[in-house]
Amino acid sequence: MTPQDSSQDFVQSCITSVSFPVTLEAVRDMVKKHDDLGKGLTDMDTLILRRHRRAGVSWTAPRWMTEGDILFFYHTKTAKKRADTLYKRALEEGGQEKSFVRLLKRATETADRYAGTIFGCARVIGPTEYDKNELYHFDSRFFAPLEQIHIFKHPLRAEQFAEYVKIGQSATTPLWGSQFEGVRMLLAEHNRLPDFLKQAQFEGKGLRAVNKDTWREISCSLTARFIHEGQLRVYLLDYLLSEIKDEGTPLLKECKCHPRNPSLGLADYFIRVADHWIPVEAKINILAEKDILSQVAQYVQIDSFTPTQGAHRHESFEVSRSTVCIIADQSGIYIVKDGQFLHCHPGTPVWQREALSHTTAAEIRGWLQANCF
Repeated sequence: MTPQDSSQDFVQSCITSVSFPVTLEAVRDMVKKHDDLGKGLTDMDTLILRRHRRAGVSWTAPRWMTEGDILFFYHTKTAKKRADTLYKRALEEGGQEKSFVRLLKRATETADRYAGTIFGCARVIGPTEYDKNELYHFDSRFFAPLEQIHIFKHPLRAEQFAEYVKIGQSATTPLWGSQFEGVRMLLAEHNRLPDFLKQAQFEGKGLRAVNKDTWREISCSLTARFIHEGQLRVYLLDYLLSEIKDEGTPLLKECKCHPRNPSLGLADYFIRVADHWIPVEAKINILAEKDILSQVAQYVQIDSFTPTQGAHRHESFEVSRSTVCIIADQSGIYIVKDGQFLHCHPGTPVWQREALSHTTAAEIRGWLQANCF
């Protein structure tokens, strides 16, 4: 069964805030970033005018969002005052081109209708990625691809959904199970909901039910979602790595790496396989990492490492100068050797998380023995 043919669409969700610039120059910069449509557009214009497109828009999102998740759009209350101020300033200056003044006027009208409300939502069609290009929403480089942007006929005011969630100062506000259900219920009172929102469900069996007997059933399921690296480590990797490592050897965590130069790396784990110590790095989504290969390069060809957690903390462990490192994210398990991905690439792991069966740990161990030493 694939996520597309699942009878239940389990999701994670968050609210992303859409503001408005504070200077005329910043408005011009924003418009330039949206120039691919060949007309002057603000952030809000891009969402509203592209709502009938099935794809082609990426938006600020947390690193943990992935295919099938839902992003809600909130137009900030400050947007109205900012748009009004800049529109009046442009009129007073008199030298602004007419098209730019019209854009600002449209921004004030849009803010009149949508400021301080959840006004739309969209389905995420892929994992959040790190974007090296210039920015156009907030100070973020993390963007998720969207489709099926839906604008609500009757936006939901912040005062209406305050009992379920309050919008913070950051660009995104996560929505947990009961919060999501509350916001959806309020929207449904006066709006037609798109099918992807109407059918969405949060996972019924949460990660807190994970133990040594249930971790594969829960943490490796198609519906499992991890919000941060700590969850991935506690509810998945602690169990998987304990099965891969040499029997009777410790699972060492938060390890300071000691190379010959002064720079220190901090690897999430070291495990011993066939008498070799291998570093393991956990990430929620390596597609959202700026340069993961440079990071894990700090963990290989070192002299020794020192765990900072557990029974063996502060002990020193000598390391043969291996060039192998394991990377794990919510997609699965990757192998890096000699500074390059081996038989995999970001987003396409060697072993997918959903395929970590009872025999997979032995397969991974055997594969490491055969290919990495």
